Amino acid sequence: MKAEKNKTKKIKKQNKHNALFFAYCSLFFVLCSCQTMSNFHDPFSDDLNFFPLDTGASVYFFANVQEARSILELLPIKELNNNQAKQMLDRTGFAAGAFFPKDNDRQFQIAAWGKYPGNADIVFSVNKNWEKMRSFTGRNYWHSASDRLSIAINSRQAFIAQSKINGALGDIPTDPFAITPGIEIPEGFNDFRSDKNTQNNTIVKAPLSLWIENPSFMIRQTTFGQMLSGLARFPIQQIFINIFSTNENQYETVIRLQLENASQARGMAAVLNIAGGFAQTGFAQTGFVDTKIASLFLANSPVQREKNLDIRSAALSKGDIANILSLFF
Repeated sequence: MKAEKNKTKKIKKQNKHNALFFAYCSLFFVLCSCQTMSNFHDPFSDDLNFFPLDTGASVYFFANVQEARSILELLPIKELNNNQAKQMLDRTGFAAGAFFPKDNDRQFQIAAWGKYPGNADIVFSVNKNWEKMRSFTGRNYWHSASDRLSIAINSRQAFIAQSKINGALGDIPTDPFAITPGIEIPEGFNDFRSDKNTQNNTIVKAPLSLWIENPSFMIRQTTFGQMLSGLARFPIQQIFINIFSTNENQYETVIRLQLENASQARGMAAVLNIAGGFAQTGFAQTGFVDTKIASLFLANSPVQREKNLDIRSAALSKGDIANILSLFF
């Protein structure tokens, strides 16, 4: 009986701490809301060679958060659905992230730039679930073992990392800071983010851009990729993707396939044109070409730029974009 009472007291005490923590969180983000995101400097310079994210991820993304908000909400990441995460996104101008494969003990790593209050330590220090840790870089961050989450935040930047459930790391904190110099940005990715619309000859920087670190593995996971592998022996070196919101609930992608040389790019273009012909003649209904894949890869003829093939999709729905993103995250 006494043990039961002690347990009840302990639960009430923990609930009190949690309520206090969320109250401070609310105050924290209310303070954030008093600051404007206008004229915020884009940290993603076109001449960057490295970025403060660790190597070993399967996919990396760069995002103008306010422009890409409707796209980010489609990511299959449950942590983005809680109110605190949404409020933080409200105050974030730009973010870059790395998502790690199944055999890696880390889940994700994010570097964000925005306008945040400078007194984040007060918010974390009032909750016993968070412990102040020392990074290998010499900087401090906060870690929650129960959430497997590590956060470092100041008035301009936030670094976040999470480990996997039942991963080998266990309760060992995941350092949110990247090992210097960080991930090397692939050749041509910075240029690709500035998408040229051939219809009106304008250049627009994509709200959300990503690259696939191991494209050959990803390609083998899809029926379309298996078809390409069967029809052509042209190894794809890189896959870059830009996602645009064209209007409410409608999207468009531009995909770049980077091959070893211009000759292989021409060969792959021929394969895609053949597959596009099958799709247009109704052969897609047989299952040889999936209709969703057709709208992504085969709606328009690929445009060759030396060793690169750029493919603009048809108009895509929210569901289409969610399915595409689920392949990578």
